[in-house]
Amino acid sequence: MILIQLGFFLGTVLAVGGCAGRSLSVKQNRGSVLEKHIFSLEDQIASQKRKIVHLEQKLSHGSAEEVLADSQDEGMHLYHAGLKFREQGQWESAAQLFNEFVTQNPDHVYADRAQFLLLSSHFKLGEFGLVLTNSRFFENRFPESSKLPEVLYLSALAHIKLGDHERGISGLKTLVSGFPRSAIVTQAQQELIQYQTGGVLQ
Repeated sequence: MILIQLGFFLGTVLAVGGCAGRSLSVKQNRGSVLEKHIFSLEDQIASQKRKIVHLEQKLSHGSAEEVLADSQDEGMHLYHAGLKFREQGQWESAAQLFNEFVTQNPDHVYADRAQFLLLSSHFKLGEFGLVLTNSRFFENRFPESSKLPEVLYLSALAHIKLGDHERGISGLKTLVSGFPRSAIVTQAQQELIQYQTGGVLQ
């Protein structure tokens, strides 16, 4: 009888031990799967970060890329002619061509770039009122454009050139805080230092 009870006890212990072992094995397998998933997500994050760095580098060299366009695209001759006038410092002719391009091609993939180049040509001509008018149009029409930080920068400087330092400084602050990764931020910060009131940023 004692032997039978002892055998039953040992069988119970072994059964419980087996269940515990299986439970531990399941937990280990589950942990291994989660770890693999974590590693996979970390790899994806690292890959996305590399893509972001690559795109930021492309964005910082956007001026060179602007020259590239499909020569078969109807209307691009106006854009290219405008670029040539800019290279020659003929800002008025450039502004006329970019304005014509935007008017004829309001939904073109290059419309935001042409609008920016129109705005910056007005800035070169000292037509700061037109800079502000075009910057407001740009913000409403192309809020997701990569050129928006540069537009905000020129708009802020136009306010300053027109004597409205308060609004100009406010615009520069908005640019710095809203687009900290933009290539134009360094220049905006320098302008803030130059135009700050009493040596202290308000």
